[in-house]
Amino acid sequence: MGQVAIIILQYGNADATIDCISSVIKYNTYKVKFIVVDNGSPEESDRVQLSDAVRRLFGSVIEVDDQYIPDAPLPQVTIVKSAVNDGYARGNNKGLRLAYADGDIDQVLILNNDTLFVEDIIPKLVADINTLHDAALVTPLLYKKDLQGVDVNCARNYNSMRDSAIVNMLLTYCPASVYRRCYIPVSPSTGIHKVSIVSGSCMMCRKDLFESVGGFDPGTFLYWEENILAEKFKRIGKRNYVDTDIKCIHLGASTTRRVKSYKILRHSIDSQLYFARNYWPARTSFKLAALKLSASWLLLVFAVHDRLFKRKK
Repeated sequence: MGQVAIIILQYGNADATIDCISSVIKYNTYKVKFIVVDNGSPEESDRVQLSDAVRRLFGSVIEVDDQYIPDAPLPQVTIVKSAVNDGYARGNNKGLRLAYADGDIDQVLILNNDTLFVEDIIPKLVADINTLHDAALVTPLLYKKDLQGVDVNCARNYNSMRDSAIVNMLLTYCPASVYRRCYIPVSPSTGIHKVSIVSGSCMMCRKDLFESVGGFDPGTFLYWEENILAEKFKRIGKRNYVDTDIKCIHLGASTTRRVKSYKILRHSIDSQLYFARNYWPARTSFKLAALKLSASWLLLVFAVHDRLFKRKK
């Protein structure tokens, strides 16, 4: 029986990473190896805090730079200390590269550091991967903080360029008509659902399958990674699933409605346009131009808002 590599990306906020790892240790019964990528955290104290906590939890830790190539199976926990913040896709790819080189590992679990285990989900995810012949990504049902409601991002349809342009023009507000098309209502304990797009907060895939599609596309810095992965797997006849019989908590789901900073919004729009140019099915010059126009409008409004808000302060 092969092991599962749990890849956790950290940029600052070592407390969240430690809580995430501790929750896995508390509930997990499957053989796993942790690969924690510190993606150029701005404060050295975050790296030190993480290293100290891992030593307390596991007794030892191997710390490597992002150029390290293992020539033997990885230990139970490896910390990759990246010199710079390369974004979500490139950061996770650094962890994946180590997992690809380890013959003990069969599956990889991409786990956001703001995710908490509340039960033993890995054995079921592995069983799903092994029994669903066309499975690419399989995720548990994601809940908000304290299990207060389901995170809607865990089950989504492909959205159209028109719907994305509408949301941009409405300054990220998603009208009910678009919401119903984009989000798939899934209920707890209703079995396994085939969906177009899953959340990247907690998703499992066979290691060799992930490697065969080139891992995460390094062309984005933040956001739209799940959309790109879904399209990659769709092109080779694979599908994504949500298993509603198992669950975990995604703390980030509790803050999805907070006001976005201009910088974060800029990353999201850049990734949206990258996806549109390279992956969006049935794209046309007219649709792409309309999407770019809506994106420019959104960024302009937020830039003006940020400038006026700073003046008031």
